Amino acid sequence: MFNKFFQLSDDQIKDLFDHFRNIGICSAIFAASDWQYSQIGPLNLGLSIFNAFIFSLLVAVGGMLLLIVLAQAFRKFQAYGLKDFNLKLIYGVYSLSIVSLIISIFVH
Repeated sequence: MFNKFFQLSDDQIKDLFDHFRNIGICSAIFAASDWQYSQIGPLNLGLSIFNAFIFSLLVAVGGMLLLIVLAQAFRKFQAYGLKDFNLKLIYGVYSLSIVSLIISIFVH
């Protein structure tokens, strides 16, 4: 298994680390939205409405970036020529990981 990692080209290794960096950025945005959610008080105050707006904006931006990162990852998986079963297995594991990440951020 590790032999395949040692055979990766520099571009493939760079793509791998770029992908994990982008996932980290999405996680940071979701963590910021979680913090912003904790700052929302009674909605009759102007500041709370602003905090709710910022929370919604952070969730939307984080979700959009996450979809872009996932689309890029799946496109690269197909470009590397993975077999259909392996590709579906990666999709399933990847989807479960992303869902558990989002749930763990918003459920304390």
